[in-house]
Amino acid sequence: SEGGITVSGGECTMQSEFLLSFLKKCKENYLHVTLDTCGFVEWNIFKKIIEYVDLVLFDVKIMNEEQHIKYTGKSNKLILENLNKLSKIGIPVIIRIPLIPRFNDSEKEISAIADIVSKLKNIREVNILPYHRLGESKHTRLGNEYKMKDSNPPNDACLEKAKSFFMNKGIKIKIGG
Repeated sequence: SEGGITVSGGECTMQSEFLLSFLKKCKENYLHVTLDTCGFVEWNIFKKIIEYVDLVLFDVKIMNEEQHIKYTGKSNKLILENLNKLSKIGIPVIIRIPLIPRFNDSEKEISAIADIVSKLKNIREVNILPYHRLGESKHTRLGNEYKMKDSNPPNDACLEKAKSFFMNKGIKIKIGG
């Protein structure tokens, strides 16, 4: 994130009033600001926020709108619209993709993400963030069922295959973030 500060959450844009005030102070003090977001925020709010941002870490989970609604409870239409608007503005963006078994690790899904990203003008790189099981113990401690208990992190072959979709489109790609 180039030093400075990174604001994240949850979803930090949900606290837009506080966030704007905080970001203004950061800029007054010449700090580099990175915003970590899923992009699910109304554009009239988002455009005010990004005036004070130097770099956006933008999470992209899944392209299929029906699946996005099923797993997140929300459409991805607003998210993709905001991603396109950021491209038009030209603010630097790093796309971050949590690669999750049986959710978004299919060739069809990775290819769809790569196609969208390849059309954007402001993408510095894509980070593939492999699923891990670090949250399992937290679920157990809280008495919650860990619904991914039968899932394993993607193997090297899966990661390399995902990586190839972006490399073939000339997109800088990194495993991890």
